[in-house]
Amino acid sequence: PGVASLLPVSGLRFITRNDDKCPVLFQGDDDVCDKIVDALGVTVGLQPGVKVVLCVEGPTDIIAMHSFCRCLQEKHKDIVDIESDDRIVIVPLGGATLKHWVEHRYLRNLKCPEVHIYDSDVAKYEATIDMVNSRGDGSWGVMTRKYEIENYLHEDAIRDCYGVDVDTDDDKVPEAFGKAYSAKNNLDGTMKANTAKLYLSKVFRDNMTLDRLEARDPDGEILSWMNRITALVNR
Repeated sequence: PGVASLLPVSGLRFITRNDDKCPVLFQGDDDVCDKIVDALGVTVGLQPGVKVVLCVEGPTDIIAMHSFCRCLQEKHKDIVDIESDDRIVIVPLGGATLKHWVEHRYLRNLKCPEVHIYDSDVAKYEATIDMVNSRGDGSWGVMTRKYEIENYLHEDAIRDCYGVDVDTDDDKVPEAFGKAYSAKNNLDGTMKANTAKLYLSKVFRDNMTLDRLEARDPDGEILSWMNRITALVNR
């Protein structure tokens, strides 16, 4: 499921057999995900005792969430460790298929509330968040107040890691970082945004601190997410 969630629906194929035992191929469309879930399920390999499913857009968001938790735990010892606590599963839904995961509720077999946290750079996700918040089963969702998750990085953290200056108050931080890094290192062409996100994941892992996070998030937005997740896990 984790691999499939990173693909667009059009990239999925489901092969089965008909009543005559002949192979049948279903192309990627809105129904193919239902067929896959019915045949394989989405809980395979998940440990028992899961209390919360944390849903984000992609793998780099998982690294960011781990970083946020690590930093905040220096001061807030009571928040749950989302990286090591077996009661939490983090699922990257994949931007292109995110809407389908929410509408069709592919994670419903886990029978536990879902937390959805998405970047604000895609306006259409607002309707998806509203859908999650209307479930009435303890699930909740939120969009970041900043443009995207990389906007919570501190400029000093990026500078310490790569020696480039990026204004993290501006939109499209990965693109700005890609240009700055490519220019500094005399690369042929400009680093693509997806590659830049991977590079910036190292900044989340190695160079963010509590002080730097609090400077980027003085109102405690991220702490409020962690507190709500902790409350769900402990209820």
